[in-house]
Amino acid sequence: QRMWRVTLPMIRRSIATNLMLNTLQTLSVFGLIWAMTRGGPGTRSQTLPVFMYDQAFLKALIGYGTAVALLLLLVGALFSLVYLRLLREEV
Repeated sequence: QRMWRVTLPMIRRSIATNLMLNTLQTLSVFGLIWAMTRGGPGTRSQTLPVFMYDQAFLKALIGYGTAVALLLLLVGALFSLVYLRLLREEV
C-alpha cells in the first residue's frame, strides 16, 4: 500500500522525465551502430538515423534523407508531448 500510494506518486515526475530522455536517446542512436556495424549485416541493425545518413550522404539523396530526419523529429516530438502531458497530470 505504501509503495503505490506514497512512494510512486512522490517519484512519478522523476520516472517520467527519465523515461522521456531514454526514449529520445534511443530514437537518436547513431554513433555506436555506425562504428560497430555500419547498419549491417545487410540492413539488420539499421535504425532511422543510420538509414537517414545512408540515404543522404552515401547515396546522395539529400531530400530523402531530410524527409527521414523530419519524420524522426516528429516522432520524437510526439513522444515528448505525450510524456509532458503525463507529467502535467496530477494523480
